[in-house]
Amino acid sequence: MIKFCRRQLTYNDNFQLFMATSIGKPHFDVNISNHVCLVNFFVTVEGLTHNLLSKVVANERKDLEETYNKNVKEMYERI
Repeated sequence: MIKFCRRQLTYNDNFQLFMATSIGKPHFDVNISNHVCLVNFFVTVEGLTHNLLSKVVANERKDLEETYNKNVKEMYERI
C-alpha cells in the first residue's frame, strides 16, 4: 500500500511519480532523499547553445561531427 494525500492506494509495479519544482535549490526531507532519484535539469543558455549547435552540425556536416567526436575521444584517452 502507498499512502498518498491521506488515502491508501494499492501498490502497482508500474507506478511512477514525477515531481517538478521551480525552486532553485529545493530541500527535501532526508527520508524522501534516501528513497528517490533526484535529477537536476538546470539549463544554461551557453549549454543549450552548444547542444543545439552540435545538432545542427551533425545534420548539416556529418564529416565535421565525426572529426569532432574522434578528437574528443582521443583527448579523453590521453587523460
